[in-house]
Amino acid sequence: THQVTSHMTHKSVTRILHSYRSGSSWPVLVEASDGLRYVMKWRGTAEGPAANAADMIALRLTRLVGIPVPTPHVLHLTAVLVHPKQDPELNDLIHRSVGTNLGIEEIPGTEPYHHERLLEVPPQLRALVYAFDVLFLNMDRTKSNPNLVFAQSGLLCWDFAAVMEVRMLLERRSLTENIFYPLLRRHPFYERSGGVPVRFPQIDAGEIASIVADVPDDWFAAETDRSSIAAGIRHIFVEAATILERRRADIDTTPLETDEERAARGSANRKAFEAAVDEITNRSSAESGKKP
Repeated sequence: THQVTSHMTHKSVTRILHSYRSGSSWPVLVEASDGLRYVMKWRGTAEGPAANAADMIALRLTRLVGIPVPTPHVLHLTAVLVHPKQDPELNDLIHRSVGTNLGIEEIPGTEPYHHERLLEVPPQLRALVYAFDVLFLNMDRTKSNPNLVFAQSGLLCWDFAAVMEVRMLLERRSLTENIFYPLLRRHPFYERSGGVPVRFPQIDAGEIASIVADVPDDWFAAETDRSSIAAGIRHIFVEAATILERRRADIDTTPLETDEERAARGSANRKAFEAAVDEITNRSSAESGKKP
């Protein structure tokens, strides 16, 4: 293995060209100080800066293991882009995201992936993408929402904000891994254990540390220990074969949900998450009230 040189670049946003309203996020197409265009993901959305941190880390990890992904960049945003004729919610997002944000290079001429095009993706690449998503519990790549496109160079994977192994390290919490199995069972490249064999390349600890070190400070909580995050990611790669064997066997026995079952589970998970957030908030308020 060898130490890689960081290719992270920092640019300033000069114009907002177009917005893509979708769910809790609101990515925008922007022009930067280098004259190029990027899809920008705000730091100030409801998902918080941890989503950007996880996305950037995972994009760079996937590139190390040989998965084709667009290049991430750090984009600096200032309040000068607020305009009275813009949507007030957009202006609010600008105010809440002043500072560093995640930029993904624009890839012109992409076409969306559909399951009918499965055989256009080489079997080894399909197996590698699925293995990575299982290893890092990426719950946001399903047949209905594949986060895959075809570019001139071939398949591209993107949007790794929901890689839960990284999110748990960033947010210092632990979730039961099998709650993600129904979604991983719906992965567009799902294949039962015993298919195309996958071996991840040996990843040097220094490479992982460099990736984590490049994440902007304002995407982390003040008390974040970067070395612990890097060590956690390194451990996942070291134990990859064991983790994959166990998880894939369990996913194989997970029933494929109907749309109705999936909607009900999503609603239950949402309510449980909101209840947990409320509990943490109430506990913090109570502890603050005890302080002299």
